[in-house]
Amino acid sequence: MRQSQQNLLLLIPVLLFLASCGNLVSDQQESYWPIKEGSLYGFISSGGDRIIAPQFAYGVKFSEGLAAVNVGGTQTGIDIPTDGKWGFINLYGQYVINPKYFSPPNGGYPFDLNSLSLTMHQAYEFSEGLAAVRTESEWIYIDTAERVIIRNSEIKCPRKFSEGLAAVYINGKWGYIDKGGNQVIEPQFVLPADFHEGHARVMDEDGRWVVLNKKGQRILPQYRIESDFNEGLAVVQANFKQGEARYSSEFKYGLVDTLGRLLFEPQFDQIGRYGSGLAPVLVGSKGGENIPYYEQTRADSHIGGKWGFVDQRGQFIINPVFEDAKGFSEGIAAVKMGGLWGYMDAGGNMITGYEFRWVGYFHEGIAYVKLGPAHNDYDYRYAYIDRSGDVLWIEP
Repeated sequence: MRQSQQNLLLLIPVLLFLASCGNLVSDQQESYWPIKEGSLYGFISSGGDRIIAPQFAYGVKFSEGLAAVNVGGTQTGIDIPTDGKWGFINLYGQYVINPKYFSPPNGGYPFDLNSLSLTMHQAYEFSEGLAAVRTESEWIYIDTAERVIIRNSEIKCPRKFSEGLAAVYINGKWGYIDKGGNQVIEPQFVLPADFHEGHARVMDEDGRWVVLNKKGQRILPQYRIESDFNEGLAVVQANFKQGEARYSSEFKYGLVDTLGRLLFEPQFDQIGRYGSGLAPVLVGSKGGENIPYYEQTRADSHIGGKWGFVDQRGQFIINPVFEDAKGFSEGIAAVKMGGLWGYMDAGGNMITGYEFRWVGYFHEGIAYVKLGPAHNDYDYRYAYIDRSGDVLWIEP
């Protein structure tokens, strides 16, 4: 089995989860969020008031003042319907673009890189003035006036524009186009990413994650970069050798800037996303079994240990006392104790109790969570909360 295929087997569950949830909860541009009540989708405001009553077969988050909705589609859980028609509504619930576009093709569970790539679209979401939509026979990019800006029949899967570029799937490989539809980075990668802070972390044909600049040049080849750049820093792994089987406890993590300068010697068992001047780090864990380097980031490769938060020097600002931790977003980070999650600020002060079974990042002051036993009859229900931890909406 090729190394890239081995990486695929590990990545599929994570990528499918992100694909199914991403349209619901990530990167909110406007203060309106989709809700699902019964079998229909509507939208609420940041104050928790229902603004657009549930009436659609599916609803995608608002972006740049518009939200894509599906009418007439068959409900398939949280997945995008495979039938029905798509249009766009404004913040008043009025159609700006009438429902006439088709649902993305769905090839079923992705057992190979090609079928996986076809699920990685970012359809029906305006970004930088353009959105990818599907006609009966092809993908196109339209603007908010529904003018066709990009038409290329070779595109089999499109992603949204980020920093002027969009990843597109052509002839079995991922590359990047500009807003004129011109190919800027030749299709050559097996898994894509959006550009963020001038860089994108993609997987090459050998199953290695590499970092590109906007010219398509690979940067920092001397490192194994383990995250996107955020606030100018990325997580880097040291002490690995390609193809060599070693204990996971031998791999250590640090932070690197875009010039390739290590901020401190890699020394932590794991590092999460850097933000608000802090990074969550794991210390004191035990290594798992003897596993090849390409599998070493499995969730079960580190047993035990505690999470805390360090600054750019690698010095602890918040002591390692947590069972798990996520990076800061909008000055708030999620931490886990006693099997449940809560939120704290950058000073280490808890904003909520440990009352959630699953937590998302904050966007525009709102986070998507799964409630825990403290919420009594609403245990295991998904909800939106604000920055104070107040519940704005709970799924029926």
